[in-house]
Amino acid sequence: MDHAQTRHQIEQSEWVSWIDDDLRWWPPGRTARLWVVGLTLAAAVLGSDLFVDWRAGVHPMHLVMHLVSFLVLGLTAFSIIRSQRRRTVRLRRRLGRLQTEAHQWKESSQQLLRGLGEQIDQQFLRWQLSNAEKKWHFFCSKA
Repeated sequence: MDHAQTRHQIEQSEWVSWIDDDLRWWPPGRTARLWVVGLTLAAAVLGSDLFVDWRAGVHPMHLVMHLVSFLVLGLTAFSIIRSQRRRTVRLRRRLGRLQTEAHQWKESSQQLLRGLGEQIDQQFLRWQLSNAEKKWHFFCSKA
């Protein structure tokens, strides 16, 4: 198996696992922010209603139900925020690795191209081509 096939398989396995990891985190990005804002607003309304009901002397069980609902909303919002922060950290790490890898591949390809140019020049010297013939061969190879 050659290098290109091996690299392709590695990229595919990493990419698929990366996508799988990201799809586990719901809701993504902007939707998560909307959910957090909505949950926070709902918790604020519920919290103020809890306070008003408490001051009005409502039955304690009603207050407990409001308090439990308030806690569930708060914990859900906290959970979404936490998962989004983890996702952001993972994405930044992945981006850093990919940028490093891209830089390495760029350097490697530039070295290979320089080596290829040197090999072509050496072959032209072995063939003892004139400048016009060299230019003609370069022109033909680019076409």
